[in-house]
Amino acid sequence: MRVALKQLLIFTFGWTAVLSSGGYKDMSLLLENIFKNYSAAACPCADAQSPVHVDLSLRICSILDLNIKEQMLKIRGFFKFMWTDERLSWDPKDYGNISFTYALQDKVWRPDVILTSLQGDSYVGSPETLAILFSNGKVVWEPSFTASFSCEVHIPKFPLDDSECQVVVAPWANHNSSIVLQLREPHIALEKTVSNGQFDVSVGDAYKAVFPYESWFYEEVFFSIKLIRKPAYAFMSLLFPLFVLGLLGPVAFLIPPDDAEKVGVSVTVLLATVVFTGLVHDNLPNKSDQISTVAIYVSSLLLLSFLGVLGNTIVLAVHRKKDGQVHTSDSPPSWKTENLARDICLSSNIPKDSVTQPDPKWITEQTKKCLEAGPEKVSKLNPKLSSKPKSRAQQLNLIFFISNTAAVIFITLAVFAFIFY
Repeated sequence: MRVALKQLLIFTFGWTAVLSSGGYKDMSLLLENIFKNYSAAACPCADAQSPVHVDLSLRICSILDLNIKEQMLKIRGFFKFMWTDERLSWDPKDYGNISFTYALQDKVWRPDVILTSLQGDSYVGSPETLAILFSNGKVVWEPSFTASFSCEVHIPKFPLDDSECQVVVAPWANHNSSIVLQLREPHIALEKTVSNGQFDVSVGDAYKAVFPYESWFYEEVFFSIKLIRKPAYAFMSLLFPLFVLGLLGPVAFLIPPDDAEKVGVSVTVLLATVVFTGLVHDNLPNKSDQISTVAIYVSSLLLLSFLGVLGNTIVLAVHRKKDGQVHTSDSPPSWKTENLARDICLSSNIPKDSVTQPDPKWITEQTKKCLEAGPEKVSKLNPKLSSKPKSRAQQLNLIFFISNTAAVIFITLAVFAFIFY
């Protein structure tokens, strides 16, 4: 849109300038005379030994998108070609001082350049594009384009990746004895490039290469575009949710061993990690020579989630197996503990200097009081009876929680260190 507006403004002001110096009759006569015996198919070479020198530059208007999955860069811009065609020269004095005019690109000779890195139609220009003709024979042709180019993305440090994409221009049929491409600028012009929300665009080098084909030599011009991804959006939408999802795995080990919901929680975390893994891999290219650190990170979290399900299942199995066995630990069964607590409570209430057998009625009343006092009385008299040692299931629960949490934090720190440094 911006390029089309620019061409419209050029045409409007140019036409105004023409009309101010010469009328439409002079313009019609000029166009009739210069195209009278003109052939757009004929090369404007002075002789067979003198190629046409074509100056070339590229301006980028905006970076539209970088598709990591397809490895395609979509940009909007325009080329500027300049050459001299002596057949299109005239004396301004003969045509009301008209020094330049316009013509459709199909009416003049132009270099048959193609974009070798383009996806889709590769020829440059459209039938509606105008060429500017100057009285000294200089021709300026500025074809615009909105196209997707092949771009190999450097993904190991995604989403903090930087990529260098290339726009390659080359003549298709004309070899370097017919057309010589010359760079007007050593790099792409980015002065008026619209800022992109995902990338910082920096200037890349432009260079020319010559390659042989059969018995001729052909030229290619390479324009490099450097893209550096802005990390804020990728961090908040990808890395931070992955870290939080990884911390949800150890949470299941905080649930007591006798609660079967701990396995359900760990399975839910595993399924959520599987879904997130699919989303990440769907946005990365299917290639094995480069593996993204984020892909390794989410795969590691998937493995830890699976180990979390396995660990919670083991804890629950150990707990249920212990409940099905006869208690053989140092802590007595609950009925023995209650009887022992009652005896201790009664003995503590009997006066130490008493040598006679207590009254049975008094024993009954004291027993009732001791039973009502419950664990508080026992814990004060004998703390060992109120503190049971942790079971094997509880110990496994704690071990799995610490190890899983440490693994998530270690992997996250390692991934962040690699990405940021």
